[in-house]
Amino acid sequence: MQKIISLILCAVLAFFSSFPGLISGELKAKDFLEEIKTEYIEKISDSVGISKRVFSVFFDDDVNAFAAKKIIKKIGGKTVGFNSLLNEYKVYFDQSIDNCQEFCEQLQKLDGIVCAIPQIAVKIAPNSEGDEEKYIPNDPWNGNNQWDEEHPGGLNWHLEAIQALSAWQYKDRMSTIDLGVVDGGVYVDHEDLQGKIVFPSKYLERTNSVDTHGTHVCGIISANADNGIGVCGVCPNAKIHFVDWDPEYNSLSQTWLDIERIYSGVCYTIKDGAKVVNLSLGADLWGNMKKFPTFVVNIVGNFVSAIMARLIKQGYDFVICQAAGNGDNSSHAINAENNLSFCAVSENNCISQLFGVKKSDVLDRIIVVGSAALAADGSFYQPAYSNVGARVDICAPGNYVFSTVDPGKGFYAYMSGTSMATPVVTAVCGLVWSIDSSFTGSMVKKIVCSPETAGPLVKATTQQVNPDVNYMDYHMVNAKLSVEKAIEISERLNNNG
Repeated sequence: MQKIISLILCAVLAFFSSFPGLISGELKAKDFLEEIKTEYIEKISDSVGISKRVFSVFFDDDVNAFAAKKIIKKIGGKTVGFNSLLNEYKVYFDQSIDNCQEFCEQLQKLDGIVCAIPQIAVKIAPNSEGDEEKYIPNDPWNGNNQWDEEHPGGLNWHLEAIQALSAWQYKDRMSTIDLGVVDGGVYVDHEDLQGKIVFPSKYLERTNSVDTHGTHVCGIISANADNGIGVCGVCPNAKIHFVDWDPEYNSLSQTWLDIERIYSGVCYTIKDGAKVVNLSLGADLWGNMKKFPTFVVNIVGNFVSAIMARLIKQGYDFVICQAAGNGDNSSHAINAENNLSFCAVSENNCISQLFGVKKSDVLDRIIVVGSAALAADGSFYQPAYSNVGARVDICAPGNYVFSTVDPGKGFYAYMSGTSMATPVVTAVCGLVWSIDSSFTGSMVKKIVCSPETAGPLVKATTQQVNPDVNYMDYHMVNAKLSVEKAIEISERLNNNG
């Protein structure tokens, strides 16, 4: 019997000793510290941050590990660190604590707790000795494969400006994502677009034509990374469902484009599986945009909202990213609703309720994108051509963006316009949705366009020449912050589920 009791005692001791932080007294709890996750840090300055999820809780000297564990469980926390010398526990909470001071004061009133303090973190230098090496794609960028997100510049400035490199550090969390592009044709055989382009039908594949604009847009979104050639896209894990909206120019009498062709293209890509659709087009197709009468904007808004309502009603979920447009025929900004198509949809002209769909379900799935340029001092501003107004949701790099083009243009070239800014946002939406396929379109827009996850302000143009135009500052889209927010939300949903 004595031998059996001894065996049981040994087993008990072995069990408790395998769990650091559970025991005290003669059986000393082992010190340990779990690494604090980057997504839990709220930036205070460039080098200091605070976690509103992890707190240092100091217990009275006479509170042993069993009692401390009971208190931590009572307050809804989880032990992620222990310092036996200080009788201090690092305690993690599932949700961010908005008022840290008040929360700590409440904890301090509990028996056994001396005080509680939020966890402060300091930023470490990237690639320092002992750190895991950062992922950097091997695409040469014409020999300019340098990355400095603090000081954007060079051929890849548009990726640096949105912190794409930092977002790619989470690439193991990302799955393949289906995106759509409705544009003026794509050079499918481009070396950097191999395996990227699919067509919703054989007919659409046959009628696709080689076009510089569409090829450039596709490269910005998803040019192949790590293939040792050319450039890389913002969302290299994307497959692009492409529709060439250009009409067949086989008649001299064809002088008008039925916009139904564009919306049919949107429907084709969504039906084919695209979650985010890029429209780098609008009323300024030939550079002659002007301010339209309100009834014209409303007619387009009625029509587009009806199309979206039908798609949503049938169970499709998606986000539409459309260019804000490149100004009037003098290349000066006007209000973005004059770019028509999805830019025209507003609370006033949305008729989705006629189809049993809430207006918010439509409006929360449209992102209108303005262009950003890089100033000499490293700040960002809107070029004079970039359309403005309350309808614009966010800005992205659109001035002198280097990407893929057709052979006649040399395979790679710079282009400028809101057409170049829009695929940047489309691709960031793709990165976000690739984190968690259970997200909705409205969730993706909220993540990408929220000031909380956006970058610095993009200042309004100083060339404010058009009267009655609503010139505004907008935030720059930020891939890193958007992806980190997506990871945070996904983990919370999965934990609660």
